[in-house]
Amino acid sequence: MNRCFLMMCIILFQWRGSFAQIPKPYNHYDVTFGKHNKKLPEEASNIVRIFLDKDGNYYPEMYINDRDLRKCHNSLAEWYAENVDEFGELCVINNIATGTFEEKLIKLNDALALKIANNINARNENSYLVNVSIHGFSKKAYGVRIMNRLASGDNKKLEAALSQKAKGKLFFVEVYWDAKYIGMLQGSILAKWSYIFRDAAMPNAMNVGLSLRKVISNIANQHINIITHSLGARVACELLFNAEDSNIARQHSIPTPQQAHIKLCMIAPAICTGLFKNYWQRIPEVTKPVNDNYSISVVYNTNDIALNKSMPFLFFHIGNKTADDVACTSLGCDYKNDLAKLKDSMNNKLRTFNLSGKHGTPRIGHYLNHCYIRNKAPFADVVEYLNE
Repeated sequence: MNRCFLMMCIILFQWRGSFAQIPKPYNHYDVTFGKHNKKLPEEASNIVRIFLDKDGNYYPEMYINDRDLRKCHNSLAEWYAENVDEFGELCVINNIATGTFEEKLIKLNDALALKIANNINARNENSYLVNVSIHGFSKKAYGVRIMNRLASGDNKKLEAALSQKAKGKLFFVEVYWDAKYIGMLQGSILAKWSYIFRDAAMPNAMNVGLSLRKVISNIANQHINIITHSLGARVACELLFNAEDSNIARQHSIPTPQQAHIKLCMIAPAICTGLFKNYWQRIPEVTKPVNDNYSISVVYNTNDIALNKSMPFLFFHIGNKTADDVACTSLGCDYKNDLAKLKDSMNNKLRTFNLSGKHGTPRIGHYLNHCYIRNKAPFADVVEYLNE
């Protein structure tokens, strides 16, 4: 039996667990990246990696023990407060001399973001295109995983696919963020997934998207692809426009990217059209639709059971839920014609790619590589579009 199919069956059968609220604040499901320098291979010359915590704080290059981070609720701000010497050293290195702890933390994040942007600009000088990849929910960059894929592995597969038909040198920016992680053996998985997804991962996505503006807006290359999978679409929306109605002060204090040509390609987006209601709210403002520097595309699969939250089985559905339940994920599976609604709101500018089947057989999984990239014939159209 197909391994992906077997795994998804296990997940969906576990949906029968209680849907009572899981105790907050879900800290034991957080993802940390303190050891990324030791755990991940050295970056290739055409790759830069970015690591952010749940508050959107940038990880410094220094080694931080993930176990110590977990004691600080997986928050870099709390870790800095507990490790005053290390924080002071980072401030000295980044020429931050004065201010309260909170002021220094903001300045440190600004300095780290600018360093990353400068590094990207220095290394992609001869690249005709910069690809920014943003992973989705329940992903680690490194560490033990059971019947799951690491975000670093997904990025490697995506970069290989894009490089096959490239018209010139490509540059890749890999974004790793705390989108929570739930292992396969933690019981009642989908009950946890639904609430952790909505109450923890979704707010984290907004924080990360806002912080990413500080890097992406400073990339010199005028041709940028932002490629997302699953909940990564929410990160990208907050990066590109003021998607959420909350936190208006922060949204208006950080400019959105102004490069001439930005393509947002959302693969299996775990969001709904409603997130685009503020599409024209950017900093600085744009004149719609004349000066729109964004192009939007969606790679969808009507059979994706993670987005549909149920799976057809004989004469009933395992899970018995819909894409609207708990947290709406209708766009990536085109539930209730959600794609048509988005296309309507964008004056038919939306580009779509249907990856619902392979050789006439429905594809039910959600994993980026196994269920989308490896569906080679239709995904080749996505690659061609992104490399234009």
